[in-house]
This record gives sequence, C-alpha cells and structure tokens, in this order.
Amino acid sequence: MIDIIVVGTGMYTIGRNTDGFGTIVPAINEWAKTSGTNVVVHLVGSHGKNNSEIREKITAFRKLTTSELEFVLYPQDDVEDKKAYVKVMSSVVNPAACVIAVPDHLHYEVTVEAIENKIPSLVVKPLTPTYKESLALSQLAKKNDTYGCVEFHKRFDLANRMFRDSYQKGEIGQPLYSIVEYSQQVSIPSQVFRGWVETTNIFQYLGVHYVDIIRFVTGATPLRVSAIGQKKCLKGMGIDTYDSIQCTVEWGLPGEKQVFAQTLLVNWIDPKSSPAMSNQRIKMIGTKGRYESDQTNRGVAVYSGDSMYNTPNPYFCVPYGTEEGSISWEGYGIESVSTFLNDCVHLANGETSLDKLNGSRSTFEESLVSSVVVEACNKSLELSGEWIVIDEILEGV
Repeated sequence: MIDIIVVGTGMYTIGRNTDGFGTIVPAINEWAKTSGTNVVVHLVGSHGKNNSEIREKITAFRKLTTSELEFVLYPQDDVEDKKAYVKVMSSVVNPAACVIAVPDHLHYEVTVEAIENKIPSLVVKPLTPTYKESLALSQLAKKNDTYGCVEFHKRFDLANRMFRDSYQKGEIGQPLYSIVEYSQQVSIPSQVFRGWVETTNIFQYLGVHYVDIIRFVTGATPLRVSAIGQKKCLKGMGIDTYDSIQCTVEWGLPGEKQVFAQTLLVNWIDPKSSPAMSNQRIKMIGTKGRYESDQTNRGVAVYSGDSMYNTPNPYFCVPYGTEEGSISWEGYGIESVSTFLNDCVHLANGETSLDKLNGSRSTFEESLVSSVVVEACNKSLELSGEWIVIDEILEGV
C-alpha cells in the first residue's frame, strides 16, 4: 500500500464542474492497475463543503472503472482550511508522491511545503509565474535531494515527439521561425476557473505549453520577449483578464549567433459552439524544411443528434472500453503522470538518479526556462509590448 497526496480537487484532478473525471485521478488509477499497487489517494482541497460533490465524482468513477483506489478527503466536511495541505504533508507517513494542481499563484507555497517534507512532487504548469520563485524551488529540491517535476504533458504527445525527432535528425535545418495558435472555449475562464481566473492569463496558463515544447525540441535558450493583449469579451462579463495575447519569443541556439522567433497567438474566448475544447497547432520553418502539426484535427469527427458536432482528441486523456468489458484511460496525459510515478518508484529503489532524470524530464531546473518566459511576457504586457531582455531578469535575482 502506498500513499499519494493530491493537492487541488478541481477540473484537472477529478473533473469538478465538468462531465468527465479530469486527468490526475484517472492517471493514478491506470498506474495502480498496471503496477499492481494498492494506492490511497489523499485529496486535499480548502473547502470541505465541496466534499459531497467530490464523493459523487468518486462514486461515479468507481462505477465506471471498478477502481480499487482508496480516497481520503481533506479538510473535513463544512470546514474551510486553505492550509489543509500543511497538516496532510506532515502527517501522512512516507508518501510516495505529491501532485499539485492548484491555481498558478499558489504553486510556490504548496510546493515549498512538499519539498521541505521531501515528498517527490509533480506540479501542473507553469511551475510558478516568476523566475525567482521557480529558482527557489529548484534550489530547495536540490538541497533536500528531492525529485521535482512539472506536468508538461505535451512532451508526451507523439506529434511533438515526432517534431523533436525530425528537428534532431536535421530534416528542418536551422530554425528560422515558429508559429503557435492555441485557444480554448470561453467557458474555461467564465465558468470553470471563474474563482481565480483574474490571477492568471491565457499565456501563463496555456501558452506556456508551447514555450516548453520549443525548449524540448531544440534545446534553445530564450533571449527576449515582447507581448501585447486585449481585454474586451471577458471584460464585458466582469472578468479582468486578457481575452487574447500575442507573444514573440526570440530564442538562441547553443553556439549559434543567429536567433529564431517563436510567435504565440493564444486566446480563451472561442465560442461554446467550437467543436474542440482546445484549438491548437504549431509549425516551424527552417533552412531545409518545415514541420507542421495540426493538434486540433486529429482525424476524428463525431456527429450526433440535431446539432452536436465535435472533433475530440483521442490521444490526450480518454476512457476506452476494453475487450474484457472494462474501462481503461489512455493518452499522453495519462502517460505524463504515470511516468512521474514510475520515476518516484525507481528513485526509491535506487534504479535511477536525480541527475539522470534532470537530463530527460521537465524537472524544476529544466522548467526555469518556461518560468522566465512567462515572467517576461507578463512584464511586457504591462509595458504595452516593450521588449524584455531575459538576462535582465536573471541578473535581478
């Protein structure tokens, strides 16, 4: 029997405010089945009044999957405790791992507590909104000899792994520029994340994925950032955050003088009638060729009833029926969490090392790159698109 702590009980953890079950709990369940491990999941929120809804989700999940996961909920019913995770992390005996899925601005304080308790931790992206906080977490993890990783699941998407292989084989040549379009439906900021959406923005929450992908594919280092944004649609709903952000990142390759540009065009005001929750595509143009990946149109379209039409992503986090009549979740979202849990077991058994993982995973140290770009983007937004030099942020810490 092992214990896994999950801090955050929202959409991504167990599908609250959605018709689904999120990604984290299904991933832990699949990992437990595959590894033959009995798991107790300690679900830690801040409002006990949500426990009845969470229990309903757990009941429905068990009915669908015949899951054998055990769950313990914190805080107790009708109790409000925004620091419930502190007590849980110090009282659960030798937890195998901690998954942190809370709003961006809380990542730092929750992760500090986990790392100080020497609990291997997986944090949803971004690690933190600032380089200073992310650097402190990276240093703390090293000091405590504790594994810390960011849940950049797009690294496990086969389309992005193919992108990386194509680049590293030299098929694209030297990169000249990359373009990303990434958007989500307006229900995300206006309903699902309404309680905390004004503390983040669409680039910090979503666009950061493709900043990490450029790092993952090329190994490049960001040099400077410029960004502008618009507040119109959401402002009309009484929500003070950007509808859309257009950000340009200049990257430099090791040993190369020439830079290349990445332009990210992101929004979260797509209409509810959009056939996909996420509309996403990336391309890179180089001196020898190009790589284009439409990561919205995955070749599947579903038509049902009089008006229902959607283009689901069958490769992220999807429950599939098996020939035995059971349900199995599959996809790169599942693989991301499962890989982290396997890493934790291998570390505990002495089968791998932190040094090896730092060279192959999106560790806290590796994720400093995406954090500094997020900070630079936010600074540029405040200055109406002024270029922010990355070295100036690094030197200021």
